[in-house]
Amino acid sequence: IGDGTYEAFENVFLPILIKEIELSAEMGCKIAVNHMYYEEDAEITKASNVRLIEKLLPTLEKCGVTLAIENIYDKGATDAHFTTADDLMYYTDLFDSEYVGVCLDTGHANMMCFDQAEAIKTLGTRIKCTHIHNNFRRTDDHLPPDSGNIPWDKVMAAFKEIGYQGAFTLETHCRYPDPSMRKVFAKYNYDCLCWLEEKI
Repeated sequence: IGDGTYEAFENVFLPILIKEIELSAEMGCKIAVNHMYYEEDAEITKASNVRLIEKLLPTLEKCGVTLAIENIYDKGATDAHFTTADDLMYYTDLFDSEYVGVCLDTGHANMMCFDQAEAIKTLGTRIKCTHIHNNFRRTDDHLPPDSGNIPWDKVMAAFKEIGYQGAFTLETHCRYPDPSMRKVFAKYNYDCLCWLEEKI
């Protein structure tokens, strides 16, 4: 955005994020997932997002909505300083607020080749929602859960261990233009999600 600085990002996105939180509350949705600001410098990234969260907190508290910070990566599956459990906990632990949590994206985690089961155990109740999709660690394909190499038995066992109570949201891409095939794809994904939930 603009010259790439945090100031340019905030100028565009702060009003949008405030509106997102307000609309989430109006719809009865208690979690708003967000990709945060990032740049090459890790310390500037942290300071910038602390500033952003400070500005969002009054709206989050007023609306009763939790900001769930999603694990993401930069172009070419490189570090965007929102990759590891420690990256995400920096914000949850700094703010120590029920309105700041984590969204674990399983496909993004797989792209970055880190141990999701260990990350889940480390993050524990900080995880408020989970994006479910899969890939083969080459591109972020958003494949159905059983199409890729995520070790679901380990991942779901970790969710069971922490007593996970959040939502599982499918983030799979349907590449079928035909409506009847789209229905089949949706049912298939639903069955995959049920299969995963049975593991916990």
